[in-house]
Amino acid sequence: MKLNPKRDYTLASLTFGATLLFSCSENSTLQQMPDDIANHENAITATITPTNPSRTCIDGDPAETGQAGLLWTPGDALGVFASATSSQVQYVKQNQIDDEREATFIAAPGAETIASPAYAYYPYSADNDGRTPSDLLGLVPMEQKMTRSNIDGDYKIGRPTTTPGHFTFTHLFSLVRVAIDLNGTDGLEDDIVESATLTVNRGTTPVAITGHFNFDATATTPTYTLATSVATSETMGEDGLPANSTANRLVMNWEGNTTTGAEVGYASIFPNVKTGDILNFEIITDRHIASFSVTSKVDFESERLYNFPLTLSNIKDNAGNPIKITVTPRPGTTDPDTFTFTCATYNVDGLPSLVNSDGPGSSGTTTLAQRINSDNNWDIFCVSEDFEYDSQLTTALTNYSHGTYRGSVGLAQLSKVADTDGLNMFWKNNSGITVSNEKFIEYNDKEGNLYNGANECIKKGFRYYLVTFANGAEIDVYITHMNTYSGSSIDENSNKYVAAVHSQLKQVRDYLLDNMRANKRPAIFMGDTNMRYTRHKLQEYFMDNINAMDGYSVVDPWIDLTWNNDFSTVGGSNYPLYGGKSLMVSDATGTNAETDVIISEADGGLQKGEIVDKIFYINSKDSKAQLKAKSYLRDTSFKKADGSPLADHYPVVVEFEYTSK
Repeated sequence: MKLNPKRDYTLASLTFGATLLFSCSENSTLQQMPDDIANHENAITATITPTNPSRTCIDGDPAETGQAGLLWTPGDALGVFASATSSQVQYVKQNQIDDEREATFIAAPGAETIASPAYAYYPYSADNDGRTPSDLLGLVPMEQKMTRSNIDGDYKIGRPTTTPGHFTFTHLFSLVRVAIDLNGTDGLEDDIVESATLTVNRGTTPVAITGHFNFDATATTPTYTLATSVATSETMGEDGLPANSTANRLVMNWEGNTTTGAEVGYASIFPNVKTGDILNFEIITDRHIASFSVTSKVDFESERLYNFPLTLSNIKDNAGNPIKITVTPRPGTTDPDTFTFTCATYNVDGLPSLVNSDGPGSSGTTTLAQRINSDNNWDIFCVSEDFEYDSQLTTALTNYSHGTYRGSVGLAQLSKVADTDGLNMFWKNNSGITVSNEKFIEYNDKEGNLYNGANECIKKGFRYYLVTFANGAEIDVYITHMNTYSGSSIDENSNKYVAAVHSQLKQVRDYLLDNMRANKRPAIFMGDTNMRYTRHKLQEYFMDNINAMDGYSVVDPWIDLTWNNDFSTVGGSNYPLYGGKSLMVSDATGTNAETDVIISEADGGLQKGEIVDKIFYINSKDSKAQLKAKSYLRDTSFKKADGSPLADHYPVVVEFEYTSK
């Protein structure tokens, strides 16, 4: 079940230093479906009715419409009983697509038929299997996820009315609405809200607001009994509440949030707060901890929604009773000064030997992984074509942790798209580096079947990671393996391969820029792009597009450091000439003097020749820090004993300097 901010539940404001808040009750009706409506004898319809008009709200309207309402949500389930001595039957919402005020529930598959339901409660819990409706167990979680569609711990009891087949649902507890607004607050307005903690004390005594309880669904007035043990910070532990206990703490968690400045969330609590109780708030952002305390001016009640508009810039001295906000840096997140780190991108050529006889195979993959593990100082790196030999790769990389392996390729490609991308991310152990928030985004466009590049045989896309260094510095990293090139034309209007990779480039560009505007972190984009400046509009669609934006800049270290931004000697200007001759390395095969500029090893060709493996970095004037590439290397030392490459690509390695602003 979730809140619909436009339906049936008027909210009320919180005034610090004065009356806290008031709100309305909300009743729910559970109706048994007539046989001519449902084909199930044991089907019932749950209807959430508007707020009782006799219960009027007497203070503000913090939502845009001034109202909010509860909706049945896909996945909702009820515990239903035939009598006071019977065991529960699980009823599930029949329509698992829509959120709706009136929803049909039917008995779960294999459950017994209840011709005349007598008692019901929400949300269903398997812990109550075998229990009678007068002796039920429940839990209002201490930590409640604000990113879920449902509201945790929103317990309701259903009792029959005088109208046959109808149930009235009564809420056991209180709901709280926390609206956090950091905008206009010095030092916090660019922060990302991660969680808000509320603890309640009556003098020095903790007041239970979350935890375990027993309840009776048969009583005329819903009855519940809280666990007697009240856990505190000393007894909660990392795993949360001990069994059979309550807590004076509520943690509202916006895990994965990327929006700066503001967040809204709803949570359930026990209505134990009394006038005079101390409400302690702690708002944790990605960079700070803001804490303050207020005194409750009302007794909390069941079936009431209490609104906490935590607009920190507006919290002021009220009637001589100031609310003091303490803001401290979050441990480990103070802005670092300057440090360096190294990242790399490597196509490990991991297609099965059956279709890739020249690839490294099992033993070659072990060799290249051992080389990375023992001889190199890469802090983070990404790989592409991590298909068949992932176990050899990860087993040998004992000094590294890694992201999600999504599987190899095989006969599935003949009949359907393989659910893999061949990508993975690695980061050095014992370095203080952590990697989180992994996300895969599939490309909208791709071109090439099994016999023409095989791009359409896997779920090609890019992955996003949040990389956090030991000192708390953070960057966004995007890794990819893009559509292959085929044909002779570079015109995107006639060459579908070029059109597909251009579409992919624009998609990842727009995604990372949107993310950068939200989280204000510098970013790295790297991988096997299958693009060259001379045959793709990489300069126009990516480099020039980003650099033309106010406050944004993107740099290719190969262009900046190896060529010093000067391609005038090979027909270009600041970039290689689009449509001009390819800049080929002397060890490359199939070079043609009429179409290629062949750069000898003596002239630095191994570094100056253009390859498809690329690393870009993007800065913004609004970022908390800036990146700068200090060195660029195409590491051609990754060779077999016969001098040939371990894989069909060499790794590209860039050392970066991170400087806080």
